[in-house]
Amino acid sequence: DDPRHRIVLHPEPIEPYLDTLNLNDFDLIFCDNSDKAESRENTLMYLSSRVNRSLVVTHDWERESYREAGKGFKYAFVDDRQVPWTAILWGNL
Repeated sequence: DDPRHRIVLHPEPIEPYLDTLNLNDFDLIFCDNSDKAESRENTLMYLSSRVNRSLVVTHDWERESYREAGKGFKYAFVDDRQVPWTAILWGNL
């Protein structure tokens, strides 16, 4: 019942839409865009360079290219007990 809660579905590429938002106004950002690895990598790099306060949750973290794209986050908590791995990322550098 939180009035701040909203789900937004936006077609690729998503970064121009993200440019219209103050990402640090969000408590949680779930990054699960695209069926193309390059698009998700771009979004993870984008988020890691612009998010300071929000938690970013993503899955398929077992993919090395996603982990590389998310290196801009200072912290990561990874649940690797089953595939797909899920990561909680926060605190960009």
